[in-house]
Amino acid sequence: VGGSHGALLAAVLAEVPEAVGVLVDLPEVVAGAPKYLASAGMQERVRCVGGDFFITVPPGDCYLLKHVLHDWSDKQCVQILTVIHDNMALSGRVVIIEALADNVAPKATVGVMDMAMMVLTEGGRERTLPEFERLLGKAGLVLSGVTKTESEF
Repeated sequence: VGGSHGALLAAVLAEVPEAVGVLVDLPEVVAGAPKYLASAGMQERVRCVGGDFFITVPPGDCYLLKHVLHDWSDKQCVQILTVIHDNMALSGRVVIIEALADNVAPKATVGVMDMAMMVLTEGGRERTLPEFERLLGKAGLVLSGVTKTESEF
């Protein structure tokens, strides 16, 4: 969801040969995806869907969002997550890849990203784990775990 040209989705699918994916982003964004997906050898395993994730997303069992929620206000994040919740399978999952403002080193990086989100977006920002839990709860979702990565990004 909000997957641009599909680089992350292609990388995930390369690790899970039996999986297929649906790339969802604005129509003008996913228009450029087939060329990238073909270069990654994933054109047969990915369906590109142009749309607005504030309105709907295709049905699915796993939704992947990387650096999407930090672009939006709390209200908009709840709307995105609610749309996903309403369309996902009962056993579905949402995988969110974001920096945690309360658990990232170096702290300066999060501060710079937070300032950038304030300047570049209307209400976007880096969030703490309790803030993400609150957003998920408002959308009818429950946090099941957090995995720390080596990268700040």
